[in-house]
Amino acid sequence: TVQAAVGGTAANTVVITRVGSAASAYGITITASPGTLTAKSSNSVIMANVKNNAGVVISGVTVNFTATTGTLSAASATTDGSGNAVVTYTGDGVAGAHTDVVTARITVDGNIYTAATVITYQSTASAFSITIKAMPTSVVTTGGGSSVITANVTNNLGVAISGVTVNFVASGAGTVLPAAATTDGSGNAVTVFKDAAGGGAAGTTAGVVTASIVISGNTYTAAVAITH
Repeated sequence: TVQAAVGGTAANTVVITRVGSAASAYGITITASPGTLTAKSSNSVIMANVKNNAGVVISGVTVNFTATTGTLSAASATTDGSGNAVVTYTGDGVAGAHTDVVTARITVDGNIYTAATVITYQSTASAFSITIKAMPTSVVTTGGGSSVITANVTNNLGVAISGVTVNFVASGAGTVLPAAATTDGSGNAVTVFKDAAGGGAAGTTAGVVTASIVISGNTYTAAVAITH
């Protein structure tokens, strides 16, 4: 609020009030899906979300990602219309129970904002493992594009497991069909991801597909991101 006195009297004071926050503050959060992996080269989808101090999502922001031991599909990604930037994390393959940390960082108006998530590795005693891949990994920006999603199930010796039901779920506006498939002799179960009709800008996320299995009461999951 700014006050200016005209003629030096309070009666002639003009009050100018600026509506809105004077600060340009932002926040970043990060999630890993799944957050627990087997001690092999399993994948996890890392999603960072950027909002301003009013809770409004911010698009077009470059998010830089780093991992301590695992590898990332890209060192950076740009937030889409939902404020999300997505990369894929691949496990370090180190034996035994341990953790890794993935950090997301943005720089806005000269200020740095960071967030981190912990990836937890199960012990090698974990009996089974599931991995997932998309082919192609990106679809057309005009919408309606498709990608073949393949999940692979193995035991802790790396032997393919057949006859396992794999459930697939797609986040966002995209869909998967079929929603469930059974692994073949190579341990593979296949579905098809189809992007929404509206599409999206190049580099944005079309969807994230998660595959899950339940064996002997234990749930194993893996996820992959498809971009435009």
